[in-house]
Amino acid sequence: MSLLKPFSVFLAIFLIFLFNVALSEQQIVRDSAKGVSYANFVRHKNRRLNTEQLESLTVQQHAECGEKCLLNNKCTSMNYGGAGEHECQLLAANKFDSPEAMMIDESFEHFSVASPCDKKLCLKGGKCLPIYEQNSYRCQYPCKFNIWKNCERGRTLPSADGDWTAFWWYDTNTTWPSPETDVLAYNFGHCRSSDPYCFGRLPSDAIEDSTEMLAVDSEGTKYKWSFNSGNSVAHAAWRAFHDHQVIGNGDVLNAAPGWDPVVLNGSAPKGVQDSFMYREQYGVKSVLLDDDNCDCKSSLSLGHGMCNSGHNPAYGPAYQYGVDTLYDAGCSGPQPGIGLTLYVRAKP
Repeated sequence: MSLLKPFSVFLAIFLIFLFNVALSEQQIVRDSAKGVSYANFVRHKNRRLNTEQLESLTVQQHAECGEKCLLNNKCTSMNYGGAGEHECQLLAANKFDSPEAMMIDESFEHFSVASPCDKKLCLKGGKCLPIYEQNSYRCQYPCKFNIWKNCERGRTLPSADGDWTAFWWYDTNTTWPSPETDVLAYNFGHCRSSDPYCFGRLPSDAIEDSTEMLAVDSEGTKYKWSFNSGNSVAHAAWRAFHDHQVIGNGDVLNAAPGWDPVVLNGSAPKGVQDSFMYREQYGVKSVLLDDDNCDCKSSLSLGHGMCNSGHNPAYGPAYQYGVDTLYDAGCSGPQPGIGLTLYVRAKP
């Protein structure tokens, strides 16, 4: 049994009862002006949160301990029990901001205010911090998800429905770096935001069916994809961008229904994006998302041009590296002068 797994027992405590008072969906209310205070507590048997105590009292029952917690504006949880007398320990900390402090103790019960955080809503390893008075929460992420090398802030793109973090980029007019042999060479967070290119991968603990990718090129085109483990093209892209697995010629070819992006700006791809490769071509592991494993009508073309198991010089010269525009109206491979950035976020 997990140390943090709560029992589904709710204790409602009302200090003052008023007739015809409509209670909100808040899990804790301290409103002396309206004459009502209450809280919904979740009971955790045989558990004690071992943190600094606001106050330690002797009480007759856990309801009385809950009342004492409500009267202390700093109290967000409590321990009740102990040997002999019924000890009531009022705590400012809670199981969400101090999960490491939850201990097994058969002489105690821990009570925490019910919160959306009980549903484990924060993805990518984020810590859920409750906002009890609003029955809400915010997600706090460790350094590596917000800022990059040497705790430098990474490239981000603000959005009303959730900000994006860049994990891969190739700035406009960048000269191909000759030592690089893999467009997905590096772990997430390896690069500095000031670097002219970053051949990074998705965060290692991103969750496939909960992750979105945004592509923005120097022409202003913007495409958005949602990863989907049930879609063979999307899953192949995930295996490349997240798991660093090679996807060879013909492995994912004309796989219905394809994986077309949502077009946020610019024109939609000319063909259904139902084919994917991530393999070596002329010394560089490259990526191609298109309609037939052969350069034309692609949406993602990173590294070197590829056509089936080789390269077609009609679509671009050999040993020319870079990126192609997102919207490829004809048949062109990566070319000099184009810029592209790939962003990631958890689905809103």
